[in-house]
Amino acid sequence: LTGPRARRLELRHLSEAEAALLLEHLDRDAAAAVYRHGGGNPFYLEQLGRMDGSALEAQPAGGAAGGGVPPAVAGAIAAELGSLPERARLLLGAAAIAGEPFDLDLAVAISDVDAAEALPALDELLDADLVRPTQVPRRFVFRHPLVRRAVYEGLGGGWRLSAHAQAAET
Repeated sequence: LTGPRARRLELRHLSEAEAALLLEHLDRDAAAAVYRHGGGNPFYLEQLGRMDGSALEAQPAGGAAGGGVPPAVAGAIAAELGSLPERARLLLGAAAIAGEPFDLDLAVAISDVDAAEALPALDELLDADLVRPTQVPRRFVFRHPLVRRAVYEGLGGGWRLSAHAQAAET
């Protein structure tokens, strides 16, 4: 062996009962709302738990409207996006506009990514585990609804309006 060996550990999501222990400072309804929005991801649960859980109760999980991405989560996702090439970031932003799950062809039509660059950009997003394939060909989902929400909220207002118009036209 020429160097240190690393072993990759796949962490599982917390169950709702385990999440309730992490969120014991919240009442039951607020903890349930946090779990719906954060799934079993401990980091997302912790950050959402710092917010007013009652504010999440009325929001559907994964919705892009209304804000609600904790700053630490938004910062962590922004750092992930910062390492991506521009074409992948543009395609990801267009995917956030296209919806969940998103159709690759619609995302390409919305984005400013050249069709020849779309598949390499998609590969970069898949390699970064920001998006995942579904059972339906050419349809993908974000790794987590908070990732989509953070991407959507991070888009410039003008770009977002233009992208929605392009989506409607397409």
